[in-house]
Amino acid sequence: MKNVIAIDLPQPSTKIIEAIKKFVALQTISIDSKNKLEEFHHHTINPVSFNFFVPDFLTLLVRKEYQHFFPHHQLKGMIGVFKNHTTSPACMPTHIDRTRAIGLNYFIDSGGNDVRTFFYDREDISATGISTNVLYSEVTPIENFIAKPNTWYCYNVRRCHSVENIETTRTFIALKIIRPGLGLDSDYEYNIIDFQKDYPHLCIGS
Repeated sequence: MKNVIAIDLPQPSTKIIEAIKKFVALQTISIDSKNKLEEFHHHTINPVSFNFFVPDFLTLLVRKEYQHFFPHHQLKGMIGVFKNHTTSPACMPTHIDRTRAIGLNYFIDSGGNDVRTFFYDREDISATGISTNVLYSEVTPIENFIAKPNTWYCYNVRRCHSVENIETTRTFIALKIIRPGLGLDSDYEYNIIDFQKDYPHLCIGS
């Protein structure tokens, strides 16, 4: 099974991109998240600071532009920001998402010329709503990937993964897809295989 699939969706409109950039420019990305990751990894890595935002204005915009592509789901919009506070390449270190089982991401700013997502030989299907940090020494890389500009991707984020070589700030928009009846928080168990079955026409080369 592939851990990342290109998705045949149109690029976000200028309205969405400009709204996200304006919103992010007003936010403070706390260095506390960087400090916690440094402590977890015993000060052996250079992690980014990060934050995720789910503003109501973005959910309204993504529903207008993308809801009709996903008849089996309801959409929420999310913004992710990874910020490098140093002059050396930084990382979002090894972890497993627990607030979503797949990530539908479009990168507004890549954060560098060689930013790679690495996948590792550990996957966790349990759902707690809290991401799990993993030491690099506990896993082995099995795949790595560089996202192309102007392209949507579906990521298997319940497989352990990291993002490496972040030089500046990496900003992305994510579509959170949630099956009706589960509310509008998260759909932890819906996975990349389910997505391919529901939306094969959107999956490029899967």
